Amino acid sequence: MRGNHRWVLPRRNGRSAISEIIGTLLIVLATVAIGTLLLLGSSSSLQTGTVLQQSQVSLATQQAQERLTIFDVWFHTVGGIPDLEVHALNYGSNLIHIVTIYTNQSGTVAPLASFTTAYPNGLTLSPGQQIEILAAFSYTPGTNYYVKLVSDSGSVFDGAWSA
Repeated sequence: MRGNHRWVLPRRNGRSAISEIIGTLLIVLATVAIGTLLLLGSSSSLQTGTVLQQSQVSLATQQAQERLTIFDVWFHTVGGIPDLEVHALNYGSNLIHIVTIYTNQSGTVAPLASFTTAYPNGLTLSPGQQIEILAAFSYTPGTNYYVKLVSDSGSVFDGAWSA
């Protein structure tokens, strides 16, 4: 009888062990699915990071290429309204879009509201172009004012001027 042994899968309550094989396959399938999702998620995250980094480099490059100087600032009254008149020159090779002007009228640097009223879309300067910005501004003669122009790329052009 020694040579006549047969190996048979054990049965539990009359069922074969096929459910164990199906269970193992389901666990392997779930593991592969989760791994795939993690891989796809991490690769899209890396792509987003790369795109963000490229846009930051592009913005920094644009800022580095913008060249503007404020060469004159006048404080005067026209028709009883005190005005701030800023003269600037784009001496670079790129278009510059000025989106706001800041002053320290109240002791802190704050946006000049009349600039956005007079120029709702900002001002665009071509290379070599001079501009004159005129905005209502209540000033005190003999006081020093800090004037700052900001472009849409975030470049800052500034100077201190006396009224």
